[in-house]
Parts: sequence; structure tokens; C-alpha cells
Amino acid sequence: MDQQRSSSNNEHNTEGGGAEVGYLDGGTHRAQVVLQYARQITQSLKSAVLYAVNTGKQANDSLAELQSQNENISRIKAQLTESHKTVSATQKIVDAYVNSVRWISSSIAWQRPADVPEAQPASDGVALTYNIRNLWSSLASRSADAGEASNCIGQVSSERDPVKSALVEFSSTANEHLDVLIEELKSNRQKTELIAETVHRQNEELERIGESAVSLQDRVAQVNRVLRDHT
Repeated sequence: MDQQRSSSNNEHNTEGGGAEVGYLDGGTHRAQVVLQYARQITQSLKSAVLYAVNTGKQANDSLAELQSQNENISRIKAQLTESHKTVSATQKIVDAYVNSVRWISSSIAWQRPADVPEAQPASDGVALTYNIRNLWSSLASRSADAGEASNCIGQVSSERDPVKSALVEFSSTANEHLDVLIEELKSNRQKTELIAETVHRQNEELERIGESAVSLQDRVAQVNRVLRDHT
């Protein structure tokens, strides 16, 4: 009788132990499933951050190109202004020459010069106000943060509830990636707005340059016409 009772207790303990092992296996499996989805989501966030960083680099290249165009526009404006001054001086010489031989009357009205505004310093003109060097430093720092965030998911914790541990790890990693992504998107929006504003200003400057060039051409033609008619 005692032997049968002992055998029954052993079977009961074995069944209980088996149930406990099954519970642990089930928890580990759930943790692995959570980690699998967490890795997929984290990888998507990493890809989004990488795309945002690359977009920011392209925006930096566009800003640098616009800066070069601004410098060219400033040079063209300065050259046009100098050309208008030269034409004005030529007009005075022609007036003096024609008056000296009395081939011109005082009724000739020269066209007024249409000078373009003087080239302004970089801080007041259409030059870029964005500090590209600081942008690169900021991007490098954010890229490093993104790299650190990508390594946050590790092994399943040895805590009693592996699913909870996996969710905590995923939450921390996802938040870090989202913070980096949001900052990158904000930075890219600022760059995009600056690019649009600079392009708009450049278009206005080019339009004024075109009008000034046409005016310069008309003034030169008038000087040539007066010389042809009175010499």
C-alpha cells in the first residue's frame, strides 16, 4: 500500500513538473514571436531613418548648389551695374563731342539708366542663411544615435515573463528610432522651405537682371544711333 502511494505521488510530481516546463516553453515561444515582429518593425524604422538622412544629404547638396548660384547672380548684378555706369559715362562723352561740333540740339533726352540694385552682402542679399556645416554635424550625431538605437534589441531577458521583457525592449528601441526619425523629418522640412525660398528669390533676381540687361541693350543702341546720325 505504501509503495503504491509513493508511486502515485511520483506520477503526480512528474505531471506537475511537465506542466511547468510546458509553461516556460510557451512563454519563450511567445517572446520569440514578439521579438520577430519587433525586429521587423525596428528594421522598418531604421530604413525610414536612413532614407531621411539620405534625403537630408541631398538637400545639403542642393543648398550648396544654390549658394554657388547666388554668388554667380551677385557677380552678374555687379557686372551689369558697372556696364550701366560705363554707358552713362559714354553718353556724357557723346554729348560733349556732339555739342562741340554743334550737331546735336539740347532737346535730345537720354534714357535714364536702369541700374540693378547694388550687390548686397551675404547676410542681407539672397545668400543662404543656413549653416551647412552645422547641418552636417547634426546629421552625423543623429546617424550615430540611429546606429546605437539599432543595437538595442538583445537576447530574451532571464526574467520570469519573457514576453513582457521583449515588449519593454521593443518599446525602448522603437521610441529611440522614432525620435531620430522625427528630428530628421523636421530638419528636412526646414531645408526644403529654405530651398523653396531661395529659389523664389533667385527667380526674382534673375527677372530683374533680365530687365536691366534689356535696358542696357536699349541704351547702347541709342548711343550708337546718335553717333551714326550726327557723325
